[in-house]
Amino acid sequence: MIVTQTRVRIPLGPPLDFFECFARCRAFRRRSARPHKSAEGPATFTVTQPIITRVRKTGLRLLGDVPWGRHVAFFYEREEHLVEMCVPFLKAGLESNEVCVWVIPEPLTERDAWAALGDAVPALDRFRADRRIETLRSQTWYVTGDTPDLQKVARGWDAKLTDALHRGYEGLRVAASAPQLEEKHWADFFDYEERLNRYLSDKAMLVLCAYPVPAPRAADVTRTHPSTIRKRGGEWEVH
Repeated sequence: MIVTQTRVRIPLGPPLDFFECFARCRAFRRRSARPHKSAEGPATFTVTQPIITRVRKTGLRLLGDVPWGRHVAFFYEREEHLVEMCVPFLKAGLESNEVCVWVIPEPLTERDAWAALGDAVPALDRFRADRRIETLRSQTWYVTGDTPDLQKVARGWDAKLTDALHRGYEGLRVAASAPQLEEKHWADFFDYEERLNRYLSDKAMLVLCAYPVPAPRAADVTRTHPSTIRKRGGEWEVH
């Protein structure tokens, strides 16, 4: 099969958030993938979507190595469970030349989060100085006022990934705890989680989401994440 490449001229205009960019790119890919006649006979297809095959070390034995674009959720009962999953995941990202972000929930403090990372990452001060890792408060990152601001979040992830790549790092790794929301806002939040799957499909980015037990709308957590992890009988299991 002959694979050809198509160059696309994109007109300049106002910036788009990543969901708008994804929708436009997806529409273009559908048009580009239409078969056309070749002088050599059979119909050929134009491939425009990059294929990312390099695997990343997760730092988590039960996940092992995964490709870019993986979106996983885990349920935790106690603060130590949160640290147990997030710290090795982020440590592996730092060791793999990635930029890392830890979005932490209440009641975990930033001081405690940095202390946990420092115990596992001897060179943490250098990584912080190089802007290789940062912590964000879950409620501040996801919510503006009393309402989730998911377009702001989407633009934020896109900006952080772009910055990481521009500075020569291999990608972006995120461990993010879900915010506390009113029942009426969860549908929008899980719509965002579902859209994030599509966005990540061709991005140099890994996302590990954390939900407390009992999790609000646990079935939606499972539905919007290709893999989920929970602890049973003292052992972590992947579903």
